[in-house]
Amino acid sequence: MIPENTVNASLDFLGRMPIPLRLAFKSGLDKTVAAHQVKNGVTLNCISMTGGEWFEPFSRVVAPAHPATLPSMLVVTCSSDILSSKNQSYYQGPDLFQPSDFHPVYQKAGIPDPAGIFHPFSVIPFVFLVDKTKLGKRPIPQCWEDLLNPIYHNDITFGGSRSSDSGTYTEFNRFLLLSLYRAFGPNGVIAFAHNVRHLLHHVEISRLMGSKNQQVPAIAILPWMQAELCPRRQQCQIIWPQDGAYTMPIAFMLKPEKRERLQPIIDYLTSEQLGNLLMHNCYPPTLLQHISAIPTEARFQWLGWEYVRSHNLIQQSELASTLFFNAWLQPQEKKQCS
Repeated sequence: MIPENTVNASLDFLGRMPIPLRLAFKSGLDKTVAAHQVKNGVTLNCISMTGGEWFEPFSRVVAPAHPATLPSMLVVTCSSDILSSKNQSYYQGPDLFQPSDFHPVYQKAGIPDPAGIFHPFSVIPFVFLVDKTKLGKRPIPQCWEDLLNPIYHNDITFGGSRSSDSGTYTEFNRFLLLSLYRAFGPNGVIAFAHNVRHLLHHVEISRLMGSKNQQVPAIAILPWMQAELCPRRQQCQIIWPQDGAYTMPIAFMLKPEKRERLQPIIDYLTSEQLGNLLMHNCYPPTLLQHISAIPTEARFQWLGWEYVRSHNLIQQSELASTLFFNAWLQPQEKKQCS
């Protein structure tokens, strides 16, 4: 592997996975690259980020660039910066998968990319984690629209972090807010904001849900992995929304002319070995042959490729975030003044 701060035209692969998967993913990639070098004498120059970095060095990759300066292959979480990049066309080619290669639940959710730019091999589903004791006699929410109901006022949390209690949230689940905006418009985001008590790191939510800690409300929105890791599962129930867990694809992008050179990495990304790792960690793979033990109630909901390509997602995400924080901070400020 070459240093993570080196991004140049000779780079074969640049990847970012969700943080819980990074070390295991990189280990498998390293073994794949080493085996290919021994067998064929070809060295593939790869970067697979292992630390807490999310946007670097991707900020240089998503900015407008000449195709020769871009890595031959990317592994990405399909967030707004990637989906809005002007460089997507350089990775467009014959789709490596047919719709029938995907599990039917992903076909129904529209996960396969008809343009053949993003090749999804895994997903990040967001589910509800409900503390039944704190919920009391109120109904358990069953779909996303339920979370807009005033009966859950000040009783929802989702992922976010800031440097201090009075600081601005620098990291938060923008994908969730964008998905709510896509589904319910500005009024829906505002209604949701009125029901949110605060934002906490996903790991902290998972650790505290079901405890007597009054900071933690009755309902949390978490990636499936963190929801499964909650230690108080007798008290906390995972709910797969009936209209589908909001789902962010994890995909690879490939310059078509580099397919033969990078076939060993394609084989790794679609391997049973990686599929088992993804399934075990609740980032389920998408290809039909790798799906096992996925909950029968699991449904998935994606923004949709038509929506992604007909909107400026960075602007849409910023609009949704601004709507949320403006509506959410107003009652917080009133409490501080009273």
